[in-house]
Amino acid sequence: MVDVRRGNLLEHLLFRSLFAQSRNRLEYLCHLLGKVTPEDLAGWDDRPLPELVKYLDSAPRAATIAPLKDPAIPLSTDDRKAIAGFHKRFIADGLDLRFNSHGREPRPYYPRLRNLVLATDTAGKPASYLAREEDFRYVQLMHRENRIVPVVANLAGEKSLRAIADFVRKEKLTVSAIYTSNVEQYLYRGRELVQFVANLQSFPTTPQSLMIRSGMGPYARGNTYSDQLTQPLESFLADWKAGRLRSYPDIIQASRP
Repeated sequence: MVDVRRGNLLEHLLFRSLFAQSRNRLEYLCHLLGKVTPEDLAGWDDRPLPELVKYLDSAPRAATIAPLKDPAIPLSTDDRKAIAGFHKRFIADGLDLRFNSHGREPRPYYPRLRNLVLATDTAGKPASYLAREEDFRYVQLMHRENRIVPVVANLAGEKSLRAIADFVRKEKLTVSAIYTSNVEQYLYRGRELVQFVANLQSFPTTPQSLMIRSGMGPYARGNTYSDQLTQPLESFLADWKAGRLRSYPDIIQASRP
């Protein structure tokens, strides 16, 4: 999980800590949002997600905040303050928390945490990793086995992605999916896409390997502000080599919902 912002790594260390301390979905959400955990916690394992949300809406604030455990890497005092700040924001806003960029109020079309937790797919099926206990435990196990690794790096940098590619190759693995959000849009602006493509070419892949990206604002292909698009990695690299990707809109047009 690569992000140029160190805050992304610190926030995931918070999530990792809360996963480690939680026995089920509800306890995780109670720890995250600073709510009192019910005494009959085990009885909530099979309850549908809307019931968990209803409990959180009425549960009182916890007297203490779950401490940060097992940070996995050395943290400075400022790092710990940043993690505490993230946690306090979750507690203060609860399920009404919305993303906002520095110095700006949240845009009206940004979803609240409640919307993300209760989100469904196009067939109306709950899509969150909190939808079912087994989904939550799958992500929890990934944390426990150190299979979710945040890395502070630029996708167009000359070191980190190459090092990740070397590790994947050494382990005799392949990359099945690369999620870029809308970062390619900014790489075009900074004329860094050439280096990003070179980094992609260093990964061991298969013909089934996918690029997954977010089309946002005018680049969304559906009727929402943001939607997820895919493109086979081989197709992306072939289009780039043939000169068919001269702009970010070209990348969006080459993608499929």
